[in-house]
Amino acid sequence: MATKVFHGDEAGHGGQAAIAEYAYLAGLLPVRLAEWLLLLHLFFDRNLKKRAKDIKSVLAGAAWSYCLLLNR
Repeated sequence: MATKVFHGDEAGHGGQAAIAEYAYLAGLLPVRLAEWLLLLHLFFDRNLKKRAKDIKSVLAGAAWSYCLLLNR
């Protein structure tokens, strides 16, 4: 995972690496939401008329992206 990218396998950096990893994943949230909103706009709901359904779909898509990331 990202801990090896940030700190390698150095002893004593476990807590710092975990915080850095979670900060990185949290920073990706706006990007993932924007990605899914763009995909919905381009391929499904062109005018974004169904706001409630679009928001649910964007949140579900972002959650799915995180699930796929954590299972690698």
